[in-house]
Amino acid sequence: MANIKSLNAQKREGSGTAAAKKLRRQGRIPGVVYGGNQDNYAVDMDRIEIRDLLASSASENILVRLDIDGAKEQDKLALIQAVQHNVLTSAINHIDFHCVSEDEEIVASVPLQLIGEAAGIKAGGLLDQQLQTLDVRCKPGDLPELLQGDITEVGLGQPFHIGGVTFPEGVSAVLADDVVVAIIAELRAIQTPEEEAADAAAAAPAAATADADA
Repeated sequence: MANIKSLNAQKREGSGTAAAKKLRRQGRIPGVVYGGNQDNYAVDMDRIEIRDLLASSASENILVRLDIDGAKEQDKLALIQAVQHNVLTSAINHIDFHCVSEDEEIVASVPLQLIGEAAGIKAGGLLDQQLQTLDVRCKPGDLPELLQGDITEVGLGQPFHIGGVTFPEGVSAVLADDVVVAIIAELRAIQTPEEEAADAAAAAPAAATADADA
């Protein structure tokens, strides 16, 4: 079950870059609330409150219940859809909230944790995890905070697919089951200078033949 966090916000009237900068100087973060059959609102919230909320979650796609001071509909269930950061300082610049209904399916990104020691790693391989998060489809109340996949049986050179990930009831992956999540890669052997020279010499005739054919 989703852990729905509470967040206080207030409706704001000003818009534009200058207004947003003024809010940030005051310790507030601008945002927008949209979607669903509800009114759209420009909002702002306390910088420390939203920073702590994001820091305590594994993903930025968090379900929140917004209490919006000054809005006609103060209580809103929303998904944090996007968080914009300052490219230099990583400070939070702006947040988009997407209103959702408890009865409708949503799509959200959930962190993926691979557990177990793969057989291929025991054989000398290296884990190459290609997907750190997975997009899932579910109702808001079913949104997991974390997904796990057991790679214990994955051998050297073998892939681990989305189909091997454990999904809670009511939750499904957006991508197909055969999409590769990770692979246990074979470590390339370290060659001596003599071996590198021998490989180069062996490749030279093939290259010369290809040039002649061209």
